[in-house]
Amino acid sequence: MGILRWGSRSRTGILLAEIKNLSQSVSVKPVESLSWDGAKVKDPLYAYDSVMTLENSETDISFLDGHNLHVLENSLIVIEPPKGPSAPLEISLKKGGYRLKLKPKVPVKIGEWTLSSDKSGEVEVRFAENKPIIRVLEGFAEVTLATPGSPPFEVGKGQIVERPLGSQTSTEAAPQKGPQKEPPRVKRAARKALPQEEKKPDVPVTHNIKKFLKIQVIQDK
Repeated sequence: MGILRWGSRSRTGILLAEIKNLSQSVSVKPVESLSWDGAKVKDPLYAYDSVMTLENSETDISFLDGHNLHVLENSLIVIEPPKGPSAPLEISLKKGGYRLKLKPKVPVKIGEWTLSSDKSGEVEVRFAENKPIIRVLEGFAEVTLATPGSPPFEVGKGQIVERPLGSQTSTEAAPQKGPQKEPPRVKRAARKALPQEEKKPDVPVTHNIKKFLKIQVIQDK
């Protein structure tokens, strides 16, 4: 097949990875195809290709940027290209889960989070209740929200980070549909507060992380 080179073009897409190992039934759907093909070792994977594993099936994927992905059984992922020259690789998890070995100082985007690590780390990502849940298996992972200006925070081995369903990533309330009337009690309170109203300082983004992200420590088995 020759040497795989990052960003080289063939077929109709951008080459991003290849199948390193697989067991049982693993399928790949090229972005330009409507059908699934049985995967083979050393099969190249291009931008927006889908990879699916069935029961008792797993596969290892090696990315050209250095990341290694182990797709668990009954899973479906879509490989998305970086959105720009300095943007991270994106892995879209549709169902199931995978384990990802992070390459030091090379970020990867998972849903609304960007993960990176100064040293080699490993995380497990599972799709549950319509949201990804990230668990750190080895080392540490630095997590950054997609919210502009959000500072990174560190998650260590045995910790889980998840986004509560329906939560917001900023201090702004979710927009309401249709015209909304304030109750009279609220209006009176607002008028009373107007003469003393002062410009409030910006709420630190760290408050957003504590308020809208759920981080819990779990016991290693």
